[in-house]
Amino acid sequence: MLEIGDNMIRSDNEWSRLKRVILGSAENFNFPKNDPEYSTWDEAPIGPASPIAIHETQEALNLFQAELEKLGVEVIRPKPIDYVKEDGFGCYCPRDTTLVIGDKVILTPTVWPNRRIEWKAIRAALGDNVTTVDDPAAVFDAANIIRCGKDILYLISYSGNEAGADWLENYLGPEYIVHRLNAVYQGMHLDSTIVPLRDGLVMLNSERIKEYQLPDFMKSWDKIWIKQEDLIQPKGWDHMTSNWIGMNVLSYDENTIFCDSNQTILRKKFDKYGIETIGVNLPHAKMFMGGHHCVTLDLQRL
Repeated sequence: MLEIGDNMIRSDNEWSRLKRVILGSAENFNFPKNDPEYSTWDEAPIGPASPIAIHETQEALNLFQAELEKLGVEVIRPKPIDYVKEDGFGCYCPRDTTLVIGDKVILTPTVWPNRRIEWKAIRAALGDNVTTVDDPAAVFDAANIIRCGKDILYLISYSGNEAGADWLENYLGPEYIVHRLNAVYQGMHLDSTIVPLRDGLVMLNSERIKEYQLPDFMKSWDKIWIKQEDLIQPKGWDHMTSNWIGMNVLSYDENTIFCDSNQTILRKKFDKYGIETIGVNLPHAKMFMGGHHCVTLDLQRL
């Protein structure tokens, strides 16, 4: 495992060249019995994930790691944890539980409390300058937030409340502007609704957001509007993850994106803007609840 010092953590946006990243793992993935929020979901699975799905996903993530390393990205993988014993989920989506803004690292108060067990799997990679949220009323997953330099987008939804936005705004101070997105999407995360690809270009979910709902700084950007029929659906459980997961792409830099290789329409849309796509299939993205953006946590972008 690579040793990460405080001065080596810096990520200001979603598109600058990726240098260092945590890539998730499906090892020991589990659906907890006693999470007070998750247990209220209809048809929520309980217990260990399918060993076949875990094996196939680990192979896919290893291929993802190899592709990242070809580009010179340093890749860190989570420490193994017995999530069945701990009654947790699994560190497949490190993006959901930990937020990096600039050189600040925040362990976020996730809407599903048992997900906070995942912090232990990546804590050693985060250095010493780590903040926890001290307001018991604040709830937000890190994936409710999108970074565009000093402009921070915060989705008010099931997984991010107003108290969480208040806390983040106070913590970041006047140097940053926290744009609260209300009445956009009441589900969970933001990164399959608004996906900045570079400064001046954004991919948008046509069913969830309208142009007038965008923050002012983004209204003049070029826009790639995505319809449901533009996306190929991975196999899995529709009730665990939305049908928009194909939009959950990872930018290596402003001209290169990781996505599923079978997203042919999406890749053609990117090509029109001079964006190269690298295809890495995540075969059980719906079961494990995350695409290419979710399964990564960028620690350093240049």
